[in-house]
Amino acid sequence: MPEQPKICYLLGAGASYNSLPLVNEIAIDLERMLKYLCDYNSLYLRTFDFDLNRDFKQYHSILSEIKEHFSVDTLARKYWLIKNNIVERKEKQWWENRYIRLKNIIACLITFRRLKLVDYSVNHNDILIESYTDSYDELGERISKSRKSFKIDPRYDALFSAILSPNLSLPENIKIISWNYDFQIEQSFNFFQSHKSLKETGNQLGIDYSKESIGPIVKLNGSAILYNGATMETFKEYDRETHQVFINALKDSSDPSIYSGIKFSWEQEGFISTNRILAANYIAECDYVVSIGYSFPIFNRETDIQIFENFGKIGEGKIFIQAPEPDAIRFKGQLESIKEGLSKDAEIVTNLDQFFVPNQFWKPESGPIYA
Repeated sequence: MPEQPKICYLLGAGASYNSLPLVNEIAIDLERMLKYLCDYNSLYLRTFDFDLNRDFKQYHSILSEIKEHFSVDTLARKYWLIKNNIVERKEKQWWENRYIRLKNIIACLITFRRLKLVDYSVNHNDILIESYTDSYDELGERISKSRKSFKIDPRYDALFSAILSPNLSLPENIKIISWNYDFQIEQSFNFFQSHKSLKETGNQLGIDYSKESIGPIVKLNGSAILYNGATMETFKEYDRETHQVFINALKDSSDPSIYSGIKFSWEQEGFISTNRILAANYIAECDYVVSIGYSFPIFNRETDIQIFENFGKIGEGKIFIQAPEPDAIRFKGQLESIKEGLSKDAEIVTNLDQFFVPNQFWKPESGPIYA
């Protein structure tokens, strides 16, 4: 029986397409999330006393900048570069705080989408506030009509149903490298067992949210968790306590003890640097890379060059790019700027209904297989 090939999944934002906002949707979602917070807050003004215009000026300022940049990651990279090249202590601290605030905003949005479906309704004491559907602009309305939205992209469930071992572990020949700081992997994995907290599930999968990965799953940008002091918040619902943490993380006078677990790969420090090395080792050893919804953006070029440096020297070295056809062609073209000859044998997969599994996973002689 032929030896099973080693397969490495490389996940980008498109892998969570059916659940989380893409680049051109984030600003819209941030506006709606803020409106939800304010609507919810209006029910508890005695407990949470803040004024939208007074206490959320930085939120609006960062939101405006997100709209002016290619992606929220691009803006984060810009903040990081600025703060690292400023000598004057007070100004440097200002940019450091802005960088932290942006990561808090991202973490709150990812957490919010994990807790709420797209209607973002508040239902408390028979009071219903429809705070999501009454402010659609043209783009938001088009996006809403063009696709469904799920808390978890159902393609993850289909993939895990197909490849998980009977003991609910990934096969030894499968590795997953994710650029996403969301929790689609963990949330989907929880469907196959009694529901655990994100921390418990992450640890079960070898993901430690405060230090380097030790298992088959590597998250290159960390995770959009929120820490409250030394405690990792694993919110199960949007309630008063969750609301208080969100407000303290987002308002201008934010609580410094509340911070995000996002650690962008370019920071090159701590466990993120170690995760890059582990990702490079996984890709070097694999026969096939299945890139799903990853655009190989320029600001990730240094990391991509590092993790693909030895690809093809040990295994067969074939890449599958799963994305819509116009995008997939462009993504394939990006490969040459990462490593010469990388695009030569790359194959485009345009069926997006389910995540692609190379035909060699079960039977070398079989045709293409989708999970």
